[in-house]
Amino acid sequence: MNLSIKTPNLFLFLLIVTVIDVIVKTLGIENISVHVNKIDYAIILISFSVVFFTLKNKTRRPIKIITIFFLTYTLISLASSYKNFDSIVLGQAILNAKFYIILLLCYYSNINSGVIPKIEKLLLIVLAINVIFVILGRFHPALYASIFPGAIVDSFIQGTSIKRYSGIFYHPGPMGVFVSLCLLWSIAMWWTTTRRPVLVYMALLSIISLILSGQRMEFVACIVVLLCGYLIKTSKSTFTISIIGIALLFAFIFVANNQYIFETALNIKQQHLENINARYVLYLGGLELAYQNFPLGNGLATFGSSMSITNPDAAYFSLGIDRLWWFEGDSYLTDTFWAMVIGESGLLGTLVYLLLILYLILVSFKQLKTNQNTFSFIPLYAFLSIIFTLLISIATPFYTGAALPLLIVGIANALTLRTYETLTRN
Repeated sequence: MNLSIKTPNLFLFLLIVTVIDVIVKTLGIENISVHVNKIDYAIILISFSVVFFTLKNKTRRPIKIITIFFLTYTLISLASSYKNFDSIVLGQAILNAKFYIILLLCYYSNINSGVIPKIEKLLLIVLAINVIFVILGRFHPALYASIFPGAIVDSFIQGTSIKRYSGIFYHPGPMGVFVSLCLLWSIAMWWTTTRRPVLVYMALLSIISLILSGQRMEFVACIVVLLCGYLIKTSKSTFTISIIGIALLFAFIFVANNQYIFETALNIKQQHLENINARYVLYLGGLELAYQNFPLGNGLATFGSSMSITNPDAAYFSLGIDRLWWFEGDSYLTDTFWAMVIGESGLLGTLVYLLLILYLILVSFKQLKTNQNTFSFIPLYAFLSIIFTLLISIATPFYTGAALPLLIVGIANALTLRTYETLTRN
């Protein structure tokens, strides 16, 4: 059976399903909304299985490298779980593979750049519908709440009385991520193709939604990555590009070597945790677990992950995190990706996963340099989106989170990997 003609439509189908599932979750449909993420992932796994076994071509070096990184990370994670190896460990390992599976799905699906305009039209439609409901939530909150009982309607920007809005998304956070990726899409397309009005509409709708979502990290991350992308696009000087890279490297080193973080992490049990930001507490806990179990972590499903919430042996209790006011509501337990990786897979697992992301950045950057005189959309968007996701993953579960933004990022990076094969053929 030859599915090569249908695979672009398969990707669009998956994209539409994930949009519908987002709305279903916000509608709060009983016995369905809580399983939306599982349904998304199950459909993606099934689709990948069909595509892989019917369309698999000869695997080239770039995807092999990605696979080596991810399998190494998975083996480290499983090795860290040897003390309490059970079904929830395997379940968390499967959930951790979400971004990798989507990359493979897009890679093997024989999707070409011809599907890009169709994706763009779908994104514009979703953005327009989302803005309508953002405005409704702003001016008629009671009506909005009656339509979307599953949405969070009492969220405020931390430390202020400024309300945040969710649109068709159940929470301002996922909306902020989605509209940020759409904003990056429209600007990257504007920089690389004919400047069409539809791109202005996409950018405008994205900016309105992003501001009203109150997602400060996503807003700042968009500015940072667009500035980097613009400098790389306009500068033909290797020196300028090197300065950008060095500046980002120093920023990373500064954060990684912040003495207070490490000193506090080693003494977490003696701290007044109630006075520390929730995500900060999770990072401190993750670091302590990594040091206690060096070079491996505490094991999958024990800290900061979806499965850890129902695990009676999770590390929250030994760390004293279980007594904090936000623990029972699971408000922050599963939305801090790197705290999870550090705590569960250790410093070694964290290093390998970082190398996976950095390799994707390297590939897209090399593609940009190869096409310096004729910038193309795919490598530019892959570059912008993967740096953006790396930045926001500090405070979001992006790589294990909702499928909708993962599909958008996945297709750009998968197409970039396939294009890069021409430079690295075996």
